[in-house]
Parts: sequence; structure tokens; C-alpha cells
Amino acid sequence: MASFQTNQFNTYIAKWAACQQRDPEAVGHFFCAVKTTGIYCQPTCAARPNRENVIFYGTRQNAERDGFRACKRCKPDDHN
Repeated sequence: MASFQTNQFNTYIAKWAACQQRDPEAVGHFFCAVKTTGIYCQPTCAARPNRENVIFYGTRQNAERDGFRACKRCKPDDHN
């Protein structure tokens, strides 16, 4: 039987909660992009955007494709 890990960050609410708590378990599962600043971050970033300005992406490549750039604070492009 194949084993697989379920993604506990599969809803907007779960992702938002992980960002608010700076949950290190969320790193690698998604990225947070901020519409007003044009940046994307790791879920553990110290930046505190307003909820209505946040979009979540599964990969940094998708965030970059949509025009967001890497945060200089958390450097999400330095991670896998």
C-alpha cells in the first residue's frame, strides 16, 4: 500500500492561519503573494499584509509568472 502525506494547508483559511502563526510546517506547501506590494513570501515571513490583499500559490514559479517578485525579507527564492 502506498503511503502519502495529506496537505493540512488545502484551504484558504488553513493557509491564512498558518501565515498568521508563522507556522514552519507550512514552508514548502505554499507561498503568500501580496497584491498591494507585488511580492511573494514564505508562510513564516514577518510581513503582515491585510487578508484581502493575499493570494496563495503552490509554487514560487506560479507567483513569478503572475508578476510577483520574491520578498527581500524572507527570501523565498532561496528555498526549494
